[in-house]
Amino acid sequence: MNNQVQGLITEAANRMTNQYNVYRDTKLGNEPLSFTAEYHRKDEKYFLTKKVRVYEVQNQHFLFVKELEHITAKDIKRMTESMLTHMKSFIPNQGEHMSTMFAGVLVTEGEVANEAKKMARRFRKIKFLNYGKDGWADLYIAIVQVKEKEIYIHKKGRELVYVFDTLL
Repeated sequence: MNNQVQGLITEAANRMTNQYNVYRDTKLGNEPLSFTAEYHRKDEKYFLTKKVRVYEVQNQHFLFVKELEHITAKDIKRMTESMLTHMKSFIPNQGEHMSTMFAGVLVTEGEVANEAKKMARRFRKIKFLNYGKDGWADLYIAIVQVKEKEIYIHKKGRELVYVFDTLL
């Protein structure tokens, strides 16, 4: 693949290590990834002492970054299916879980089909876990086109790819 794209991916992974746990050369099912980044946050509220906990919530973010030569609608569908199939393995079974955000980030310097751009901008899937009792999961797809310095993602998921935004 292209050195510029690999450099961008490496730099993004390095910058994310401050707040995220970054695992390089991973897989999501059968999909080989450049890296996976995970962020965990836990908030608790106490009454008088730590023994009397009022509530506890957990929020998580996961980014699955993959490098491609060019991106088509088929690539978008394959990534969404992989995320939907394997998302339950990333969500804790504890009652304190509140929300998990997933983003499949496809990085390319090549061509991006117009249909793929449209799909990435529109794709936002919310899955309520156990009718919302166990929280929810948000899924997004992002396309990072290095050559044109563009990021295509649903506006609600833009915060997940801020690192790529700053690097472009």
